[in-house]
Order: sequence, then structure tokens, then C-alpha cells
Amino acid sequence: MTSTPKIVETEENIYECDVVIIASGMNRRKLPLPEEKTFAGLGVHYCELCDGHMYQDKIIAVMGGGNAAVDAANFLTKYTNKLYLIHRSEFRADEFSQKRLKENPKVEIMLQTEIKKLHGKGRLESIDILDKKTGETKNIAIDGIFVNIGVEPNTKLFAGQIDMSESGRIIAGEDCRTNVDGVFAAGDVREKEIRQLTTAAADGTTAALLAEKYLAKLKA
Repeated sequence: MTSTPKIVETEENIYECDVVIIASGMNRRKLPLPEEKTFAGLGVHYCELCDGHMYQDKIIAVMGGGNAAVDAANFLTKYTNKLYLIHRSEFRADEFSQKRLKENPKVEIMLQTEIKKLHGKGRLESIDILDKKTGETKNIAIDGIFVNIGVEPNTKLFAGQIDMSESGRIIAGEDCRTNVDGVFAAGDVREKEIRQLTTAAADGTTAALLAEKYLAKLKA
């Protein structure tokens, strides 16, 4: 990675190049239940912006307690008649987002609660939840669940070759430059505060233009 030209080895070929732009993205953590695959897209979702409109006047659950989950829940309240926020421990979201959610009459917050099983014929119809404080398990009817329990950046391939944060993301500034000359990181693999399609696209543009300048200097 630190040499010039750099060597990029795939399953089929080995390439020599002067610049590398890492844009390998991330994967959302899946709902850790065996029924997840059965109901994926049929009641189990991972993108409130993409799929929230499908649940107009329906009952929704959001799983998670961080900013992503609470922000998703706040967004989804414009569609749903009833929303459950379910999290296995305590909130990690910022106070402003929490306050907004708690003040919404459509919302019921269930902390110290785990989802244990999904039910439905053809699509999701209800879930079993466990109250960790009381040990009580009950079934609640829902039409959809939006899962926000974190993401995993696709950066294991680069471990030991480039500086990364504790979360496994590549450390690079707003110029997308990493600690290795000629290597840029763009999108969700880069350590940054805001991660959206628009910020990922902006990173791609920045990395591409600065990579071009880097190549021009090499040839000068």
C-alpha cells in the first residue's frame, strides 16, 4: 500500500496503480434472529427513508437506541399511527432527539427490552418482546420493524496497512487523504460525523479530483 506504484491484488488479477481510492462502503448489522431472512423486505427493513412510506397509518417498531435509531423513529412518526422504540439497554442518542421522541404521543418507548421472535404468515404481523427488568415476555402486533443497531465498515482488507479508528473506519480528512500518500478514502468507510448518500457522493468527487492532482504531480 505504501509503495509506488501500488499493488492491488484481486481474486482474478493483480494491478499496478499510482493512486487508490477506497470506497468499499458498509453493511448494516442485521436483526440477529433466524426469522430475519423470512421477513426481510416483508416487514423487516433497514432504511426508513427508502421504505417508511409503505407504512402510512400502520404500526411500526424501531430497534436501537443510538442517534440513527432515534432519528429514524422521529422520521417515521409522520407515517405511523403507533410507533414502538425498542432497545435492549439505555438511550445513547443526543438529548434533543430523545426529547422530541418522548414528547410525541404516537410513541411508546421500551428500554431494557429485547425482541425475541418474529411472527407472520407471508409478512410480519407481530413480535415477541422480553422485558429484561421483569422477565416478562409478551406479543405485540406490528406491521413493520426498522432495525438500526449499528453498521460494519468494509475495511478488514486494509487492516494493518492504513490508519483506522476504533470503529474500523479509515482515518481521512475532508480532503479524503489517508496517512498513505496516494491513497484516498471516500464514503461510509471514512471516519466522519455525518454519513448520507449526499456526503458519500461529495467524498467521491473530492477524492477523484485530488487523485487527479496527485497523478499530475507524479508526472511533472
